[in-house]
Amino acid sequence: MIQDPVCGTIIKKEEAVTLTLENNKKIYFCSRKCMLIFLKNPDKYVGKVHLHGIYPLV
Repeated sequence: MIQDPVCGTIIKKEEAVTLTLENNKKIYFCSRKCMLIFLKNPDKYVGKVHLHGIYPLV
């Protein structure tokens, strides 16, 4: 299970919308909408994204 860095929804990794960065790190979102929100202002959410691109369930 992972947590969307934008809205905080807990989701299964295999059901997530995936964004792959240039460095091949992946960020997972509950929906395309959350991914687009992230892309508009990534600096706002960068602290919520784990080093490996997955925000773990804490």
